[in-house]
Amino acid sequence: MDFKIIKRVFLKDATEAIKTKHMVYDKVMDKPPQLQIVQYPGDKGVYLFYCDKEGHEITDTFHENIQDAMSQAEWEFNIKENDWEDG
Repeated sequence: MDFKIIKRVFLKDATEAIKTKHMVYDKVMDKPPQLQIVQYPGDKGVYLFYCDKEGHEITDTFHENIQDAMSQAEWEFNIKENDWEDG
């Protein structure tokens, strides 16, 4: 399914997440190299994609709006609003 990348940010290292542990195939996921905020056509909310270095989604979280997704990234990884680039 196609989606639009609205925002993206590249994280500086691949250490563990600061405040949240994401499970992928029964293992705790390391901090992803990249985050993307995306929206699917016709969907009112957005997804915060946790991506590998090539930009492929590993896991995601759903949010009502872009600001909520950015707030999750700030809480989890200390990503500030001005760290994001347009997709």
